[in-house]
Amino acid sequence: GDPVWTLDHGFQPIRWIGASFVPAMDRNAPVVIAAGVLGNRRALRVSPQHRMLVAGAQVDLHFAQDAVLVPAKALVDGVRIRREPVLFEQYFHILLDRHEVIMAEGALSESFLPGAAGYKTMSPASRAGLTAALPRLAAGDFAAYGPTARQVLTVAEGRLVATWLREVPATAAAKAPPPIALPRRAPVRRAALPRAA
Repeated sequence: GDPVWTLDHGFQPIRWIGASFVPAMDRNAPVVIAAGVLGNRRALRVSPQHRMLVAGAQVDLHFAQDAVLVPAKALVDGVRIRREPVLFEQYFHILLDRHEVIMAEGALSESFLPGAAGYKTMSPASRAGLTAALPRLAAGDFAAYGPTARQVLTVAEGRLVATWLREVPATAAAKAPPPIALPRRAPVRRAALPRAA
């Protein structure tokens, strides 16, 4: 497949792109992250379960990690990160050989992480495409896919991170470093991570 840039392993081939079309008025309502909040150059719409990479002194202090993955729904503050209910929303999923940190509109987030709960909600066609791309998932052994790219926080832990993000002024968040524009097959460089206060 076409390559996509990853934070840890440079360019990696896309193994599968899936899509889901879901009612999005309640718990499936997209989360909209205003431009600049997480380094994104423009507003970014993600599913509530999609995880965003957050780093900073508070993350290190509380979780002993340089950066963590936080479910978008946990970051909602109603102003800069908010829910936007719509009748239906289409979400896309990018599967790589392993779980990776990738870039979306300049913000660092996760690639698709197959799991039992999500697999059950997929259409038969999506399940067939996923298992054709990675046959080791056909037996339902999602642990065989490997570990997450970073520690994944629970929603409760993510809400704590959201309080730190609220303390970062919008002007400071908007001054996040510009996204890295790497040509295909360029040497890997570490990206500046969005920082929590």
